[in-house]
Amino acid sequence: MPKDTRLESTQTTQESAVIDAAGAGDDLLDTLRRLVPCKPRLLEEKEVLYREGDEAGSVFVILRGMVKLLVHLPNGKVRIVRLHVAGDWLAIEGLGKDQAYEHTAIAVSSNTELVQFPSTRLSALLQEDGDLYAALLKRGFDHLEKADRWIAEFSTGSIKARLAHLLEFLGDLETGEKPNTISLLTVNETADVLGVTPESVSRFLAEFKRKKVLIQADDDDNWLYRIDKTRLDREKRD
Repeated sequence: MPKDTRLESTQTTQESAVIDAAGAGDDLLDTLRRLVPCKPRLLEEKEVLYREGDEAGSVFVILRGMVKLLVHLPNGKVRIVRLHVAGDWLAIEGLGKDQAYEHTAIAVSSNTELVQFPSTRLSALLQEDGDLYAALLKRGFDHLEKADRWIAEFSTGSIKARLAHLLEFLGDLETGEKPNTISLLTVNETADVLGVTPESVSRFLAEFKRKKVLIQADDDDNWLYRIDKTRLDREKRD
């Protein structure tokens, strides 16, 4: 059967557009995609990108959407330990020899787009270029700073204050035309981030809505809310 060259051309154009979007404003990514073969990935909601303990074969950069990183605790429970959005790098630990993924990565939103670099090709390149290696180490350091914030704000203090910090964090991730408007995580996801019960999350979310800390932004979207920053700051201190 002859190849459909029109389809191939369309796919190539779409893939190039995705990669071009990834490179906007990111000199490191722009350099690496010229030197190392990479390919775009498209994930649907709840689709697994990689699993904790699997051999780390790739490094990823998110182009659009959100990915959650989770770990399985000894007691059988699951804890979300990080949320990553467009521009974030995933699985940098995969650059080490014989490394395994430290978390399970799952798409939170539908049509989550990423670009994927083979770890072996990336590692070989970095050994030859000290500047690139230093730039990637900087990305790793940025992730550690986010991890410190995660521990400090989402794992200590009252449940109400931790939830308020999480809502502020979600608001900080929003870079579109409505910076104070967020799409809430599910109750179970929020509970997995904070390490509390879904019932506790539901109770305090209801309180925040009653106090107008959270105001529904779209009558047709039960997850989209506008944050009142003044009221939210007050809840963080209570």
